Amino acid sequence: MKLLLIAPAGLEVQGVKGKHVHHLNLAVIAALAAPYFNEIKIVEEEFERLDLGERADLVGITMMSCQAPRGYWIADHFRRHGVRVICGGSHASFLAAECLEHFDSVVVNEVEMVWAEIMSDFAADRLKPLYQSATLIDLANVPIPRKDLFRDHGTTFNAMVAQTGRGCPLGCSFCTVTLMYGRKFRTRPVEQVIEELQRYPSSGYFFVDDNIFLSHQYAYELFEALIP
Repeated sequence: MKLLLIAPAGLEVQGVKGKHVHHLNLAVIAALAAPYFNEIKIVEEEFERLDLGERADLVGITMMSCQAPRGYWIADHFRRHGVRVICGGSHASFLAAECLEHFDSVVVNEVEMVWAEIMSDFAADRLKPLYQSATLIDLANVPIPRKDLFRDHGTTFNAMVAQTGRGCPLGCSFCTVTLMYGRKFRTRPVEQVIEELQRYPSSGYFFVDDNIFLSHQYAYELFEALIP
């Protein structure tokens, strides 16, 4: 069984010159999927060309809105070839009905709490259109992302991507974070963050946290632990 995880092209409209960082959520899904698939591949179109003839039993696509047009095209392509396709990410979380015009299933908000259900339904060939957890995951239970599946492409600052927290209580009108990840600010245990960085060493790290300084106590503990 093969799982193909894709981040479509489209990020260039954000105006960032050069390459972006890797899509951490795909590496998290790869870690969740490891018990169910004997082959998992990540393709990020920002860094490499997608082989449209790639064979897979299930395709997962993550999208921000700037990636949606390409993501829809890719989903339509694989579905025409009889492959089940699911999507997640911020675009799917806020425009699920639109996404269902192109995907078999849509994951709204966080995937970790519903992944086992998705896999059970996929094995039984009865994927539901929508998956959404009523609870948010304790970040201590998030598996270490499978960053070994990222191929060695130059990224912004040549940095490896990482995350220490999710959620924000501020609820700014221009921001999706509070709606997607809740008002409670959740953090990963510092020792788990350090373990992950040691497992995947890099000359630099790009933290994709939305507000890494929200808890001063946590931030100081994290930065002290990073010094060695």
